[in-house]
Formats: sequence, C-alpha cells, structure tokens
Amino acid sequence: MDVSRIRALRGPNLWSRHTAVEAIVTCTADECDLQGLAGFEQRLRALFPAIGGLRQTGHAGALSLAHALEAGALQLQAAAGC
Repeated sequence: MDVSRIRALRGPNLWSRHTAVEAIVTCTADECDLQGLAGFEQRLRALFPAIGGLRQTGHAGALSLAHALEAGALQLQAAAGC
C-alpha cells in the first residue's frame, strides 16, 4: 500500500464539520482482496477489538487493505474523542 498524502482537515471541510483525517492511498493487486491474506482479519481484531464490521452495507465487492485502514483510522479517531 502506498500512502501518498495524509492531511488533518481542521474545522468544517468537505467530509465533516469536525476535524478529520484525509489520506490518499493506493493498493497493489494483492492488497485489493483481503481474503488472500490468511488470518488478517483476526490479527486486526486483536489490535482493535471494537472495530465493528469491516463490510459496508450494500458493498458487494472485495474488501481491500484500504477499507481495513479506514476502519482502523475511524476507530482510533473515535477513541481519541474526535
């Protein structure tokens, strides 16, 4: 995964009225389907027990590493009180 940019968006912005983190990421073909990474979801849930569901409602495509990054970042942001 290549993280090309991370920005802290303070105050009202395109995504929220609150402070948010914007990250631009690119996944390789191997990282676009987490089913191929044995035990990844179990290890992720061991680090973030309250991460909730990784699958979005109505999303039928493969779960990518970018989706896992999003879920982890949102969990950390919620834990920080943002």
